[in-house]
Amino acid sequence: MADPDDALRLDLVRRFPGGATIAPALDVPMPGGSTLVLFGPSGAGKSTILRALAGLDRPQEGRITFHGDVWFDAAAGTWVPPQRRRVGYVTQAPTLFPHLSVRQNIAYGAPDVAASEVGVDELAVMCQIGELLDRRPGEISGGQYQRVALARAMAARPRLMLLDEPFASLDFATRTRLRADLRSLLREWHVPTVLVTHDRTDALALADRLAVVAGGVVRQCGTAEEVFGRPLDVEVAGALGVETIVPALVDRFESDVAILRVGQGLLRASAPEPLAPGTRVFACIRAEDVVLQRPPAAASSARNHLDARVSSIVSEGTADRVTLDCGFSLDALVTRQAREELGISVGARVVAVLKATAVHLVLRG
Repeated sequence: MADPDDALRLDLVRRFPGGATIAPALDVPMPGGSTLVLFGPSGAGKSTILRALAGLDRPQEGRITFHGDVWFDAAAGTWVPPQRRRVGYVTQAPTLFPHLSVRQNIAYGAPDVAASEVGVDELAVMCQIGELLDRRPGEISGGQYQRVALARAMAARPRLMLLDEPFASLDFATRTRLRADLRSLLREWHVPTVLVTHDRTDALALADRLAVVAGGVVRQCGTAEEVFGRPLDVEVAGALGVETIVPALVDRFESDVAILRVGQGLLRASAPEPLAPGTRVFACIRAEDVVLQRPPAAASSARNHLDARVSSIVSEGTADRVTLDCGFSLDALVTRQAREELGISVGARVVAVLKATAVHLVLRG
């Protein structure tokens, strides 16, 4: 009997030849218009989860239910084939029919092509490809190609949309535009979506819920703010791309702030629970939380002020990643304009400023 809830629940075991095993477990609400992002490094098992949801890969053990309907139950011998699950599935390199027009490609996704013309036009307008309907796939750009693939998947009116790295093959500008448009489209379509990515910007921009997948299991699940702000452990922090993860010892505890000894220096970190002196921790710091100033910098009890030397500068699109030596290696992410205005170059002396609340602590054994 169907359960009227709106959750996605899965608990799977998928073994591959050669010994690799994927064993994720998830139980998350998936109301219409919501997006669950599966986040983690390549090879973590994210795409395997997506293929199991689509019915394209059959695990050896476990169970999948969506909105109360059982799609897979190994113990009961239940297996709902892909065509009966009503899912839309778009990969990072989707394939359109080269001999068909954009209009015909979109209509191909509809169950009744003859009756779908109005729907095709509507979808094309929503995906901002209305002027491309009479063109062939070879006559459109990469971003337009991906929009056609999304429209084709939506033409079937799916209950669940699955997107596997949909921006991976796009240039930075196209990726940025399509990401913003996709967020609006998913809300407007009111279709729950599971999206796979290893890009933090994609995850933060699109996720209502974020599940970190590492080593074939789901390590942490919550809102993007919760997961990125307070990773469960150092492995999750690493999977999230937290740039600085440095071992430290608690020197003392003062009014919800742990004073850490890192090498020969001290670092202030917000801690909701008292930590005894000598407690071993990892201090986790995201590059975007580090502000650079020219010395001297005004002191503040709520902030760390670390004297540092610039070790390297790497351009990353609109921002520069500045690696610092402040007794330990620390990354900062700053705009190119800010770096040039401060006159920051390799070898320069700077002050790295970060709030105590920007230092997240993970206990270590």
